[in-house]
Amino acid sequence: MTQVSSLSHITGSDPRYNRDFTIPILYYNPNTYLIINKPEDVRIDGPTDTSPTIESLLYKAFPEHTKIRLIHQLDHCTSGIHMWGLGKEATRHACTAFEKRQVQKSYTAIVNGFLDREEFDIDVPIGEMPNDPKKRMCVVSNEGKGRNAKTDVKVLKRGYMKLPSGRIKKVTLVELKPESGRRHQLRVHMAHIGHPIVGDYLYERPLFSTDAPRTMLHAHMLLMKLDIEGEIKIEAPDPLNDLLMLEEDVTDEVKAIEEAQTNIPRVWMRFGLNGRDVVFENGEIVEYE
Repeated sequence: MTQVSSLSHITGSDPRYNRDFTIPILYYNPNTYLIINKPEDVRIDGPTDTSPTIESLLYKAFPEHTKIRLIHQLDHCTSGIHMWGLGKEATRHACTAFEKRQVQKSYTAIVNGFLDREEFDIDVPIGEMPNDPKKRMCVVSNEGKGRNAKTDVKVLKRGYMKLPSGRIKKVTLVELKPESGRRHQLRVHMAHIGHPIVGDYLYERPLFSTDAPRTMLHAHMLLMKLDIEGEIKIEAPDPLNDLLMLEEDVTDEVKAIEEAQTNIPRVWMRFGLNGRDVVFENGEIVEYE
């Protein structure tokens, strides 16, 4: 049964971008766990000299807890369900469940293009990208160089998305269920099949949406069995579905804009695994990074 804190949410502010944000509290048991709906583009932990972290804001909001323990990671750019431990034994139990893959997680994402299958899985190993200063991950073909990774993919909706610049993109809203928990797994797997997540500043190549308002990845559902609570299912409302244009707004004019040459941004392309990025415009190399 979900416990209710005296707080329904926590507020935060990032002075670097003059941005205020809210962190809804989804579950609270003072003896075991705190589960929140993390905003996108907020760091989990680390230094707080330039901006607050989720950890620092939780300590400020819950001063009665002298130790709030991180149970699992969630990328800085990803929004959605994030779990913290408030008791040592409860934390140990939850961490073990994550390590033994006894936790079911579901994400929603908006990816580039129309997927041509309704349901399928991506089962390819992932490893660190060699000599990459951005510390990206990549699909690894050489035996022994990566770790097994599998993602279940289900199409929820195909449609069009209008970006703040006015550009139009063909996109697909998908549900992603990782059967393993590798770093950047969902982002790498979707890029690997040619449908990178919209707004993913690390992996959305060669169609980097510099004008996307965020990385379109959201941790939507968590299902697990706990010692005290028993089985719990937590859901964080999906903010991505409403970003697709309504069917009645997708006119022939909109489709023409999407197909027009002027609708194509500067294109980023990665050459191999040698750490070099190349910028293309109209098929010509114009810049190295």
